[in-house]
Amino acid sequence: MLPIALMVASLWCVKTFKTAYTFWILSIVISLVAGGAVTAFFAALGFDDRLSYLSSLDDDMFSRTGFRWDFLLYSMMPIVLGYYVVIKRGIQDKTYLMLLNTYTLANAFWVMVIRANYSNRFAYLSWFMYPLVLAYPLLRLDIWGPDQGRRLNQIMLAHVGFTWFMETFYWS
Repeated sequence: MLPIALMVASLWCVKTFKTAYTFWILSIVISLVAGGAVTAFFAALGFDDRLSYLSSLDDDMFSRTGFRWDFLLYSMMPIVLGYYVVIKRGIQDKTYLMLLNTYTLANAFWVMVIRANYSNRFAYLSWFMYPLVLAYPLLRLDIWGPDQGRRLNQIMLAHVGFTWFMETFYWS
């Protein structure tokens, strides 16, 4: 329900990417400064028992806990591309803006609860859109003119290279 609610918010409330981007940056600061309190707040909302694992003390739940810089770096690639396309280049596309804002807002929610156990369950709420938000501007929008194909290759190579590096050197 969260991605649908954020898509509706991106269509009606969050009209510009600057707003979603600013909220995403603030969510990083909030998570760094008060991450535990934010996680406790969402766990205490008690919609049902599914949020109870946020505050569980079982240390064997996930290989790494705490603020996941690697996950943040991974998830920021579509946001950085969106910043370049929408803010730096000034390219406006309604579909892309809706996709980008939805992804950015969903990712901001995950960043605020990143310290929680099983926070990857919230990460997928934005990451399922990852390929679409990354590919849409590269395939549909004229960002770099005749260099579009070369830039597409560079971005995809950087993405695959980052994934390979993290798998080879960091997660092993």
